[in-house]
Amino acid sequence: MIADDRLPTYALPVAAFQDFLEKGVCVGSRDAENATAKIEVWSCNPRLLADGHTVDPLSLYLSLRNSPDERVQQQLEQLVEQVRW
Repeated sequence: MIADDRLPTYALPVAAFQDFLEKGVCVGSRDAENATAKIEVWSCNPRLLADGHTVDPLSLYLSLRNSPDERVQQQLEQLVEQVRW
């Protein structure tokens, strides 16, 4: 229901993001058309429960649970239904 974004999205813990900024690995873009990626800065380390290069379903759910987009909410419901508790 939701098309892939043209930009890859990366989740980073706060410390890694700050380190990348200081080293010039990440720089901001004022114009979305010139951006090459989206960075989500997480309070926890998204790699702790990750499966390879993909965040775990619970972390994904928590990162999107407050989205006002009904399509996102529907996908989150499906995601939760698929999780083996």
